[in-house]
Amino acid sequence: MGNTELTALTQGIFELKVAVDNMASKQEEMVDDVKKIKEAVYNPDSGIYARLRELEQWKAQRQKTE
Repeated sequence: MGNTELTALTQGIFELKVAVDNMASKQEEMVDDVKKIKEAVYNPDSGIYARLRELEQWKAQRQKTE
């Protein structure tokens, strides 16, 4: 293997390492985003399901009074 080929191989490996590092960083960001989405949806006190349950209870009570 010549010096030029070795340099090209080294450069390719370096670029691959940078790309993998970038992917790992983006994956960590995605994990944080998914955690925030799950919190917004499933939080028992203020999540979307909790709000929907409150609206359904309010609607049921309102229909009883009408």
